[in-house]
Amino acid sequence: MIVLPDNSQRAKNSLIAFYLLGVIQIAFMISSFLQYLLLKRMQNGNYTQQEATTNDIRHQIIAYADTAVYIACIVFFILWFRRAYNNLNLSNKAYTKYAEGWAAGAWFVPFINLARPYFIMQEIWVKTQEATHNLITHKNGKIIGWWWVIWIINNIGTNFINRYFKETDVEELITSTSASIIFNFIELVALVLLIIIIKNIMVFEKNLQASLLNETEVDGEDKLNFVI
Repeated sequence: MIVLPDNSQRAKNSLIAFYLLGVIQIAFMISSFLQYLLLKRMQNGNYTQQEATTNDIRHQIIAYADTAVYIACIVFFILWFRRAYNNLNLSNKAYTKYAEGWAAGAWFVPFINLARPYFIMQEIWVKTQEATHNLITHKNGKIIGWWWVIWIINNIGTNFINRYFKETDVEELITSTSASIIFNFIELVALVLLIIIIKNIMVFEKNLQASLLNETEVDGEDKLNFVI
């Protein structure tokens, strides 16, 4: 009988952080839209300095909150991700292609971070199911591909905005603000997909542990029902 290190609390911590990040992303999009409207009025001189100051303060507060929560998301997610990956080895039913440390390190190594986190997530998704005895339904991992493509697009777009838009005049501010709204939305989509993935893997891990303990998996019911 094998008892794996519990990963459910780490998953829940990640989900709470991601839900909060999603709320902040929505607030960011709303703030950016209000800034866009203000900038359009500034082109015609139809604004007050107080409006501009209030806009800047609001946007900065949301940006600071976004940075703080984003850091928390990174910490909680990597803790969950690494344990989910290592539990495959500990189960003695499946073995990982990479060392456990890559589940954390792959995100920070240039070029490697463009693909290896995706492959590790695919391994977790597929092998956690394969290691489970008598699993009624195996969910395919297409959602992981969509999540990763959208995540990469968001990163490329965000980096482009930060590097090439100097925001030296109102016209450029309008363009960068419009682009920011678009990529905030793209990031929100990637975030929703990641939440769905984590919820699925939580169930996969629960079923794997039940299998290792020689327990019947939820009365034979297929509980893997989070994928859209």
